[in-house]
This record gives sequence, C-alpha cells and structure tokens, in this order.
Amino acid sequence: MPGQHHQPRGRAFCFTAFYDTPPTIIGYQYIIYQREICPSTGTLHWQGFIYFTNPRSFNAVKQLMGGLTHIEFAMDIPKSIEYCKKQETAVPDTQFEDGTPPPSALPPGWWQQLTIQSLWEDHPEWMLKHYAGVLAYHKTKKVVKFARQKPNVTILWGPPGTGKSHLARSLSDDYYIKPSGPWWDGYHGQNTVIFDDFYSSEKYCDLLRWLSENPIRVPIKGSTTDLEATNFIFTSNQNPDSWYPQIEDKSALKRRITEIIHMETPYCSE
Repeated sequence: MPGQHHQPRGRAFCFTAFYDTPPTIIGYQYIIYQREICPSTGTLHWQGFIYFTNPRSFNAVKQLMGGLTHIEFAMDIPKSIEYCKKQETAVPDTQFEDGTPPPSALPPGWWQQLTIQSLWEDHPEWMLKHYAGVLAYHKTKKVVKFARQKPNVTILWGPPGTGKSHLARSLSDDYYIKPSGPWWDGYHGQNTVIFDDFYSSEKYCDLLRWLSENPIRVPIKGSTTDLEATNFIFTSNQNPDSWYPQIEDKSALKRRITEIIHMETPYCSE
C-alpha cells in the first residue's frame, strides 16, 4: 500500500546485552557471545553475534533479545564473529558458540575440502544456489596420483536378515552405494564404496581394476571422475567362493580381499 513502511530485514545481527546472565535465545542457526568488561567504565556486558536461518526485522530481533540489549545489523560477518572472540576485554571462560556458521563467515574455498553430502547436510540453502558449480568442480578437479593406497576389501556374507547391509553402512559416514553396471553416477570422492546384495553383477575385469592400487577414472554420465575410495565393502547372501563361476582362476580377486565375515545370527535393531 502507498505510504506503508517496511522495516529492513536481515539474518545477521551484532548485539550487546546488559544482563547478569547469558542470553537465552532460540531459533538461531548460529550464535557466539562472551562476557566482556568495558575498559573505561568497568561495565559488564555480553558481546555477541547471531545468525538466523530466515530474515527477521530489526524490531523482531529487538523483542527477542529484550529491552536491555543493543542490536545492529552485521555488515561484515567474519569481522563481527572475530570481534566476539577478542581477548583484551573478555571475562575468562565465558565464551559460548553454537550452531553452524553461515558460509559467508568461512574462508575462501572452504567448500572444496568437504564432500557433497556434508555440504547438503550443513549448508542446504547455500547448496541450492551453488550445487551446479560444486558438482562441476568435483567432476573436473585433477588428482595427480602414481598409485592409490592399497584398498581394504571386506566381504559380509550370510543369509538374509543377519544385518549385513546395516553393518556396512555403520562402518563409515562417507559411503557410496554402487549401482550395478559400469556407471558411477553420484560418486563424488567418497572413501567407502558399498556393493550391496552382490551377486557377481559387475564385470570381473572391471571389479579387479576398481579394487587395485592403480589410479583409475570411472565413468559418470557425461564425464569421468577419479576413484578415490580406499575402502570397499560387499554384502551378499552367497559365499564369495561361489562368485563368478565362469572364471576358472579367481586368484586375482582373492588377493584383493582383506577380510571375509560370515554372518549367521539374525539381526535385531534393539
């Protein structure tokens, strides 16, 4: 409506709270504060920075923080966070930090060292905007290797219902479930590859190459990517001795296997 005033909104705020007890705030994505003493007046206060998932108006944040709190929009997020960590005026052992910092608070290139899975978990909104670029980076980055670390190959076999798949997934947080066939779509450098319900479905020659120490690039739709995994886990209802019955000499595969675990006890989740 004409003449209607809209308050500016933001997600990042600096605050100075003049309370005896620490701020009690909910609904934030990230917060950091510490108790400080003003060097000129000796006044005690809480100096902090807070970041919300969704934009909020100045008055809404002011009401949330209480009347004895001075707040400002944070114009420089990294500097605002560092300001809450200064030691010159800090009261010892009062610093509090919780939540996930916004990406703008992180150093340049911070995302290049993280897996795509962890980026989606910790920074979903950022990934919605940058997923295409992150995916392109992971597809095209060059990893110069003369040899891979010797892979660890574990086989979990036994009748259905013994918890093989559950155990395989519990051994690593950074795993990739390999679909049958030559394609590795969705693989982005995960260290653990799981072949679930394996029944000799992969080409024998491909399997030997994947489980070797030699550097190898695997196909994804429209490109290839380095296979960086050093941990391979197979689950199967079949004894691995019965895999690939058409192959007369399977010594090359057996040499690559680190451990075979026969699971017979029915799995109970409780």
